[in-house]
Amino acid sequence: MRQGTSDTAAQVGIIDGSRQATRSTAILLLLSFGFAVATIGAAHVKLWLPFSPVPITMQTFVVLLAGLSLGAAWGGLSQVQYVVLGMLGLPAFVGGIAAIAGPTGGYIVGFVVAAAVVGAIYSAIRSTAGAILACIAGTTVIYVFGCVWLLAITGGTVSQVLAIGVVPFLPGDVLKLAAAIAIVRGPLTGAAIKHVFSHN
Repeated sequence: MRQGTSDTAAQVGIIDGSRQATRSTAILLLLSFGFAVATIGAAHVKLWLPFSPVPITMQTFVVLLAGLSLGAAWGGLSQVQYVVLGMLGLPAFVGGIAAIAGPTGGYIVGFVVAAAVVGAIYSAIRSTAGAILACIAGTTVIYVFGCVWLLAITGGTVSQVLAIGVVPFLPGDVLKLAAAIAIVRGPLTGAAIKHVFSHN
């Protein structure tokens, strides 16, 4: 009788664990989709520069926050969802769906890799220093993808591409980086994010 009771309890525990895992996955999927939608919204907070084909937007901030909050897999997935939503015709990209083949195409692809890189580094080094390193790495990834694509479609030199694709964005990206870190590492917001979005 005791053995039977024990077996039944074990089975119930397995079922409960499976349900909990399913709920956790569903929540993470919903949260990653939320970051995808937030990235769409951030695309429309933009400032065009007269000397650059790439506008300043708030997308980098959302990408960094997604990686810090959701981790590599789910953070990266949030940006995959963002790209897919844009390809389906939603107003996700500055300039419409043609933006994938335009000057901002490299940055858009870079968002996916950057979110994953940020999540991976911050998961490994769970500290303010780790968050700073993660965000610097993620921002660098976005710049690299963006500049490589600009080189390919403009035929310009490295210095020319850096002048239109990196230098004008550095001050704003430093502020966005700092804001993302402040939210994730702040005493109140950090605790809330760890509770809701924890990927450890």
